[in-house]
Amino acid sequence: MEMRQKYSYEFKEALVTQLLTRGDRTITSVCEEAGVSRRTATKWLQRCGTVTAHPPQRGHRKWTAEAKLKALVETAG
Repeated sequence: MEMRQKYSYEFKEALVTQLLTRGDRTITSVCEEAGVSRRTATKWLQRCGTVTAHPPQRGHRKWTAEAKLKALVETAG
């Protein structure tokens, strides 16, 4: 059975700060560099009250009904 790693409060705080100010880097890359699983880091973020359980994916956008219709009309062959 694997032993659980203990992290200090300061380490957790520093990683959460890095994640919140990561710029174009992915959460996964920041976690790999720090040696922490993405799941663990996400839990720390949730406990800080800075993220929801399932943040929206990058690149997804909400389409209005008008925008959907316009896209369909423009692309209809």
